[in-house]
Amino acid sequence: MARPKELAFVLTRSTGMPSAIDIIGYAAELGIRLDDRTAREFAIAQRGSLLISHARVPYPDADSKPTGLLSPSAEQLGTATSHLMLVGFDLRGSAPERDALMYRLTAAVVRATDAVAVVNHGANVFRSDVFASLAELAVDQASIPVELSISITATSSGQRTVLLTQGMARFGREELCVTCSPTGRGGYQFVYDIARWMLAEPRPRVLTGETIGRTSDERIVVQRIRHPAQPKLTVIKLDLVD
Repeated sequence: MARPKELAFVLTRSTGMPSAIDIIGYAAELGIRLDDRTAREFAIAQRGSLLISHARVPYPDADSKPTGLLSPSAEQLGTATSHLMLVGFDLRGSAPERDALMYRLTAAVVRATDAVAVVNHGANVFRSDVFASLAELAVDQASIPVELSISITATSSGQRTVLLTQGMARFGREELCVTCSPTGRGGYQFVYDIARWMLAEPRPRVLTGETIGRTSDERIVVQRIRHPAQPKLTVIKLDLVD
């Protein structure tokens, strides 16, 4: 039987493995106790294990992945000549709990390397410093950072920008499709705010035809349409008023 696992990739400039001592030290600062079984395998105290492997080649297709507000520039991405693959085996807890642990483990590896970017289960590539900072901020918070839990891709449709989430289904939620002004002004924050609420609620009530918003004055009509890339699925469509 296959062992349950979580994946993350850290894109680096250097061509060697990071120091196990450094990884253990940074993990301890984030509340995780690691014991090194080998130079690349660590036991996570009562929570599973972490395996790190190194490839002296750039992460495949990194420059073709969708970019977002938290992504590195193409120039920055081009400096990553190697990558590390992080595999968390038998991590304990629910999907959000496993994600929170994997985010912190990844942040520890980022701090121990000259990392440029991080790729996790979403579609986007994250700037490594932004990823680590968000993961570290979540240590003392009850919820995981939604910015790392979902990805947002942007496309144009006529005079509107379409923001589509990826990752909500991982938590048993519908994906969001939000249209906004061509500049995307305010759209990203709106998506993050609504997604954060949906992930925090045990059973969020998002009924077609009703309105949703972050304040009593913000009333966006809930629609449901076919997923633009996966027609067999439906998504929640929200037209943000400019």
